[in-house]
Amino acid sequence: MYTRSAGKTKIVWHGSAKKGNVDIYLSAHWLNWLKNLPANTAVSVAMYALLSLAGGPAGGVAATTLNFLLGKVVKLVLDENIKHFKTGRVVKFRGWKYKGMIHQ
Repeated sequence: MYTRSAGKTKIVWHGSAKKGNVDIYLSAHWLNWLKNLPANTAVSVAMYALLSLAGGPAGGVAATTLNFLLGKVVKLVLDENIKHFKTGRVVKFRGWKYKGMIHQ
């Protein structure tokens, strides 16, 4: 039996960052906190926090692409019709393309 958890917030790269293979882990606590913020504020706060987890903003195309992906992640998760998150989420990207979202 697989048990789900509230999870952790972190970024896990698979190989070189420039290849865009990354899993973004978002904890239930963090998602609930973001859900209570206005949408624009939530996206800005989430992008800043996740970039900090990733080791700070990169330059050029990498920064632009990562900013775009993080904005997309936050919108995907916050658009879910959930009032209170009980489990965290893992959002997967391969080759900078969205490949799905699962529970932690």
